[in-house]
Amino acid sequence: MLIVIEAINKAPKQPEAPAQVRQEAASTTSAQPSVAKGASRGAATSGTIKSPLPGTILSVNVKVGDTVKVGQRLLVLEAMKMENNIDSTKEGRIAAVKVKQGDSVMEGDVLIVIEEIGKEIKQPEAPKQAQPEAAPSPKPQPSAAKTASPSAAKSAVNVKSPLPGTILSVNVKVGDTVKVGQRLLVLEAMKMENNIDSEKEGRIAAIKVKPGDSVMEGDVLIVIE
Repeated sequence: MLIVIEAINKAPKQPEAPAQVRQEAASTTSAQPSVAKGASRGAATSGTIKSPLPGTILSVNVKVGDTVKVGQRLLVLEAMKMENNIDSTKEGRIAAVKVKQGDSVMEGDVLIVIEEIGKEIKQPEAPKQAQPEAAPSPKPQPSAAKTASPSAAKSAVNVKSPLPGTILSVNVKVGDTVKVGQRLLVLEAMKMENNIDSEKEGRIAAIKVKPGDSVMEGDVLIVIE
């Protein structure tokens, strides 16, 4: 007896295609530039009076609404043991006074804001800028100062220039007797009139400068015995 066995061929299952991984495109977020809002709404630079040095306000000579002229005294700033007269550099009206007597200020702080009235203002600024810039030839002065110190007595005091600038006026003469705090001379430096006062009581032994002289920081101006 023949037994017929039928082979049942099972069709092989085809492997399922792997699911395709879809890569999500990274959304590129465009960074929007931030708008800077740093500009202050104050007056224009030409009308802003700023502190040239750190110091203390001694007096304020104007008030809001006053009309000022070029060169008019606005306030007095004490800095480096000197009274610095802050004058107006333009003609106009006082729009704002940012400080009061006794306030301490830093270099660059806004002191006063001036509103422009007319446009015939920029002419006076040229001579003021020319004076400090035209003073880089004071080399003969230090040699005179060096010869003065050995000849002076041990008790003598040399009054030296705190800043480079130009001598506007000399208020004493040789032989005068001075007291502490007495005005000796006026030095123009950084567009300001700097009052140089005596730090001791004594007699004027020597005057090393005259009006119009250009001096450097540390030059001897006056010798007091």
